[in-house]
Amino acid sequence: MRVPPAAALGSPGSVRLFLTLVCAVVVAVLYILLCYRTRAQPCCRAPGLRGSPATSSVRSFQGYSRVPDGKPLERALCRHCAVVSSSGQMLGSQLGQAIDGQECVLRMNHAPTAGYEQDVGARSTIRVVSHTSVPLLLGNQPYFFQQSQETLYFIWGPAKKMNREKMGSTYQVLLKVMEKYPQLQIYTLTEEKMTYCDDVFQNETGKNRMKSGSFLSTGWFTMILAMELCEQICVFGMVSDSYCREKNHSSVPYHYFEKGRLDECKMYLMHERARRAGHRFMTEKAIFSRWAKRRNIVFNHSSWAGSSGNGNEVFPYSRLRGRARRPPDLKKWGVKSGYLPVCGNKTLTARCHQCVIVTSSSHLLGTHLGAVIDGAECTIRMNDAPTTGYNADVGNKTSFRVVAHSSLYRVLKRPQEFVNKTPETIFIFWGPPIKMQKSLLKIIQRVCTSFPNMTAYVVSPGRMKQFDDLFRGETGKDREKSRSWLSTGWFTMVIAVELCDAVHVYGMVPPSYCGRHPPPRRLPYHYYEPKGPDECTTYIHNERSRRGNHHRFITEKRVFASWAGLYNITFSHPTWT
Repeated sequence: MRVPPAAALGSPGSVRLFLTLVCAVVVAVLYILLCYRTRAQPCCRAPGLRGSPATSSVRSFQGYSRVPDGKPLERALCRHCAVVSSSGQMLGSQLGQAIDGQECVLRMNHAPTAGYEQDVGARSTIRVVSHTSVPLLLGNQPYFFQQSQETLYFIWGPAKKMNREKMGSTYQVLLKVMEKYPQLQIYTLTEEKMTYCDDVFQNETGKNRMKSGSFLSTGWFTMILAMELCEQICVFGMVSDSYCREKNHSSVPYHYFEKGRLDECKMYLMHERARRAGHRFMTEKAIFSRWAKRRNIVFNHSSWAGSSGNGNEVFPYSRLRGRARRPPDLKKWGVKSGYLPVCGNKTLTARCHQCVIVTSSSHLLGTHLGAVIDGAECTIRMNDAPTTGYNADVGNKTSFRVVAHSSLYRVLKRPQEFVNKTPETIFIFWGPPIKMQKSLLKIIQRVCTSFPNMTAYVVSPGRMKQFDDLFRGETGKDREKSRSWLSTGWFTMVIAVELCDAVHVYGMVPPSYCGRHPPPRRLPYHYYEPKGPDECTTYIHNERSRRGNHHRFITEKRVFASWAGLYNITFSHPTWT
């Protein structure tokens, strides 16, 4: 005799328990699948959140002028942006849904979406366009100007073509487009913004764009715009700067919509090597990689693995958001008012044509640079770094010694090494004004009494504030609120720029050095402390730490890299590239 199903399962309570367990298993499986899918997305945000309201209020962005009334761009920040490359790397990527799921989507020039939606998506919030690509938009007006009505267009080009007052040729074309399609939103980059973008290129590369025969790419302008408008950026389809030098890189079209035309890597290499009129695509990508370490930028292409490194940075800083900054002009600070005499000369009037900064790093050991360093017009050293016993590598000459309040006792307790040995040395002491004025100043004065040939200055309270303001301007972080201490290297570099026409730095590692794979060899933090802590361990610990106050050595080095071209600063042992 057959048992009825209910009887087979037992009581009604058992049936309910069985159904509950089945439902729980189904929900768990669905949850696992959804989580897997979320992790599989190339960016930090799952698609489908596009309709969420922006977290910030409307902002005004100078440097972008609306056609035809010239008003600046006003809009809220985008929390999540997709920057979609025009590269053939996009073909077959199946990234369309992930791209369209981002809050804002940025595209370049005349790259279409029709017919490529599965790989590149369909939405276009912003389209950045070169003046040379405007005719290509005009060739397909129904597609670009009628179907994509949500799109904001940003057109860049030289002043003679884009000038609003003088009615440049490209600007006249844009006026006609606006007459025909009044619902469009078209902005041009102002002449000041174009100059700013040139300045950024020079700061990052040390090369004047025009003198080096370089053209900025639309990708350059797009990335700068994205950093101003977006809190998080995911770049789709862009290869890293080293990709085309790899032996096994794939061959894809320069543009995904121009199959069978130019090869991407051949195009990049040709332009990188061109002496004149070349886009420096690979140089720009190397800069983007550095920016990713400061900003929340993620690259979707696998060739960037280990390059962006933003996941390892606890102290990211933003410099480009919301407004265009001019680089600081440290030459205008003036040394006379910022340094108070303690003993010796009444005003700091020294001026050097060629200076060397000798760091305290162990990278100097075994270099045999002593004679070269001593041959420089002015030599600048830091804190209590000695020369005795190390002169073959670091030299003997000391024109200036910049000393932190925390190193003051170690320096003044050894006058034979630091005062008598090089009586021509000018000491510059820095520290919190309260400490310097209350007790440390008196100690310096007593030592000066014992050594009447000694010349010493302290950094004035007003100049100390300038150093803090400079840090905030260059990093976007308030020094005190971010629990940061400025290093003696920070003060030394600024002082060197003030005093010297050209500066060469020995023994300072570049900002990316400690993040290399494989890791660099272990070296003592100071060349004169062989059993001291490892240099990179010290740098990374200080950079990442949130508790307590810490030096941001790596952040400072990024700032120095941006100053290199502006102030004629060079680095060696190791060389910065």
